[in-house]
Amino acid sequence: MKIAIINYLDSTKPGGIAKVVVEIAKGLKSNGHQVMIIQPQSAKNIDVEIRGFRRKGIFSWFGIHHLHIGDLKEIRQIIDDFKPDVINIHGSRGLLPPLLVRSLKKRDFGTPILYTPHHDSNSGVTFSGKYLFWLYKIIILSKAYENADKISVCSIFEEDQVIHTSRKENRSKIIIIPNGADIQNKRESRNKSDDLRIICAGYLFELKGVQHVIRALKIIHERGKKRASLIVCGDGPYGRKLRKIAKNLKIDENIEWKGFVSRNELLEEISRSHVLALISRSENFGIVVAESLALGTPVVVANTTALSEFSWANGCELIDYPPDYEALADLLVDSQYRTVGNDVFGKGNVLPWFDVVKMYEKEMYDLLHGKTREN
Repeated sequence: MKIAIINYLDSTKPGGIAKVVVEIAKGLKSNGHQVMIIQPQSAKNIDVEIRGFRRKGIFSWFGIHHLHIGDLKEIRQIIDDFKPDVINIHGSRGLLPPLLVRSLKKRDFGTPILYTPHHDSNSGVTFSGKYLFWLYKIIILSKAYENADKISVCSIFEEDQVIHTSRKENRSKIIIIPNGADIQNKRESRNKSDDLRIICAGYLFELKGVQHVIRALKIIHERGKKRASLIVCGDGPYGRKLRKIAKNLKIDENIEWKGFVSRNELLEEISRSHVLALISRSENFGIVVAESLALGTPVVVANTTALSEFSWANGCELIDYPPDYEALADLLVDSQYRTVGNDVFGKGNVLPWFDVVKMYEKEMYDLLHGKTREN
């Protein structure tokens, strides 16, 4: 098959959507398909063709919420030239993805569309994302769900989000395909230090909850575990505030701020840690949680949204949100003495990317040949 995967963000940068797009594209190419990633700017640092659609010029830089003047026209032209058998569009937080779904259907390109929205109504960090997303869902996003031939979501939580945004008749179009976890770089069991080592990873937004882990770390120190430490892999607009919190609590010397690191280094850091913590207010999946469990490192996550769906896994502990810091400290300390069961990886929502790609491949094949869940 010739497959066009469209991302309104840069697929070579950190982030959940970028990770999913790249892994799907690389996996499909390895399976013998001709794949093109279409995104704002061209790039050459992954082994998949990436075509940029955003033209240079004064007017092309004008836009709102990731939709710039001329974007839709340029994408349609690339699709005309490439002539894909299936189109996979990612994202729902920007205007471009849902409007592109509607634009392609309105112009009757005749190519089936698999829409992967990465939908999470609770994860807005801007004013419009927090307070106007409900209106956006009614006016724009719901229409895209109607126009898409099939909708792939990565969790039961996301499925519920899409169902509440679209009409009942669209439910038969929704399929659940979990995100994957890296295994090609899977480490052997590392000799962990005797001192508690906690890791948090991802974009540093307030909703990600690193501040809760910092406050729990302070309590752990007050209990006498003065050498317990926190590793933070990631960066973002809330980073400065987090550093201020740590400094005010006089715990900053026990926190290592590494910024974004390479994939291999991240997996190495997770393997060396006793526990990964993600006390996030909302996640539509939580790739780093699946990766940690796959690597054999226990996790402590908020009992919210899609994170609750990891509760089945031996090695995963849930805490109510917002967390009680004493209880969170207990769970983090106890992680030193917990292990992840050998039967976790390869089951449920902790799957290798190879399996995830095969699921996408099947759905795309069915779309191409006109198969539905009913027939």
